[in-house]
Amino acid sequence: SDNTTFTAVYTLTQADIDLGYVDNTATTTGTPPVGDDVTASDDFRLTIPQVPGFTITKGVADSDAGPFAASVVFAAPGTAYYSITVTNTGNMTLTGDLTDILPVGFAAAPSVPNASIPVGGTLTWTATYPITQAMLNTGTPVVNTATFTPDQVVSPQGASATVTFSQTPLVTVAKTVALDPAGPFAETVTVDQPRSVHYTIAVTNTGNVSLTSPVLDDPLTPDEALVSGDDGNGEIDPGETWVYTASMAITQAMIDADAPIVNTATFGSDQVGGSDVATVTVATTPAATIAKSVDLASLSAPAVLTYAITVDNTGNTSLTATTLADPLTGGVTFVSGDTDGDNALDVDETWTYSATLDVTQAMIDAGTAIVNTATFDAAEITPIEASATTTISRSPAFTIAKAVDQAELSAPGLLTYTITVVNTGNTSLTAPVMTDDLPVTITAEPTDT
Repeated sequence: SDNTTFTAVYTLTQADIDLGYVDNTATTTGTPPVGDDVTASDDFRLTIPQVPGFTITKGVADSDAGPFAASVVFAAPGTAYYSITVTNTGNMTLTGDLTDILPVGFAAAPSVPNASIPVGGTLTWTATYPITQAMLNTGTPVVNTATFTPDQVVSPQGASATVTFSQTPLVTVAKTVALDPAGPFAETVTVDQPRSVHYTIAVTNTGNVSLTSPVLDDPLTPDEALVSGDDGNGEIDPGETWVYTASMAITQAMIDADAPIVNTATFGSDQVGGSDVATVTVATTPAATIAKSVDLASLSAPAVLTYAITVDNTGNTSLTATTLADPLTGGVTFVSGDTDGDNALDVDETWTYSATLDVTQAMIDAGTAIVNTATFDAAEITPIEASATTTISRSPAFTIAKAVDQAELSAPGLLTYTITVVNTGNTSLTAPVMTDDLPVTITAEPTDT
């Protein structure tokens, strides 16, 4: 018998490798000299080793154009862009699904389910994920893991990319003041009398995280009220401005202090704080008037003069450390006017004093008008004066009478004369001189009546 050996060549295909084997059946047919053909066959299965494998990488960026990296930093809300690449590093085609732990929005072909990757091939998916203000507020990194699960591999593989946050909490506080609730508002206003002033306080979030638990405090204005800005979440969001209003009563005591009223508003939150001031300056014009009167405008005889002195505060600040001097009378007596008993001449208050003066004969004799000056002084002003005058009306006069002891004489003898001078006016007569046309001897025997 003869043996014949045949050889054949077959090129394995990727489909064969993906299948994992090749079945081969060889059939031989022979024709004998006599009779029917004779056929024989034999089967052979070639097993092909399958080595499935792949790599997966994931990058993230803040733009769809990249560059993509393992992490990216966000300082504001936006969109995170992901690129997921799966490379078939094995010897068989991979088919499977790509999933992500976050609800990302895939946007690439082929479709994510049942993706097919040839040996040595690479598929890249893209996805997006919204980065919200809430994420920026918490600052917790967003770790995003994509997992490729091929049908040919028992264990899936994943790759992660991380979004981190740069938090910059900032706030500005701007406080202004006005005399009228409608303004105009400025950093400083000036007052010269008791009144109400009005404030606006604007708190602006100039950072990139929301400000929680916001509190505004101003010790001088307990009535701060939020009038605008809150969108209802109770947080000052980035770029949001909350406006508060407040008012304060400027009292006479503040005017009297004559010092700027510096009003500080302080803002606080869980993240950051700040403050600002508005100033009310005080314009003081201390002033007073004094008036003095006397009950008798003219005198012709000794008497008691009664004086009334009034002092009015005509300025806008209380007058303290007050004194009223009246040297001629030796002092004054306070009558009324200090309605609140604070020993200060308050604005629009009038104090009344009285004083008396005993006018003597010597003053009548002098004939000089009695000018009585009162001087008022206080710590806030220069002294002021007021006078009252009483004129003296002098009317000097006298009478003279002469008598002799003998009306007739018949012989030489001594005559005695009596001369009586009476002051009938209202002034004393000084340096009296008595003369006689006879060579008499005059002896004065004055009687001071």
